[in-house]
Amino acid sequence: MYGQAYEMYYMNRDGFSLLVEYAQSQGSQNAKRYYTNISTLANKAARIEDGNRNNASMSQLGRLILIENVILDCIQEGIRQQLPYKGIYQKCRERIEQFGTLAG
Repeated sequence: MYGQAYEMYYMNRDGFSLLVEYAQSQGSQNAKRYYTNISTLANKAARIEDGNRNNASMSQLGRLILIENVILDCIQEGIRQQLPYKGIYQKCRERIEQFGTLAG
């Protein structure tokens, strides 16, 4: 599971970079912050302390994989719809919060 979690992490990290590139193409001066903010939200929803993924439990890593897939889908959908980058970030944030509420 740990190997799969890290594999997914690196795949999703590349996906999160899509939002950064998209925001930069729309003129964002602070686009790199979106990557950090999304990662922080994902960690929080998975109940992983920032910077502590190496010590996460199997349950936390499983939640993280699900959350990051939700985020990736949200980013790709927003880019396909040509939404403003701020709108994409907001939608992703809302979905993460909904996931956290549903997963308890």
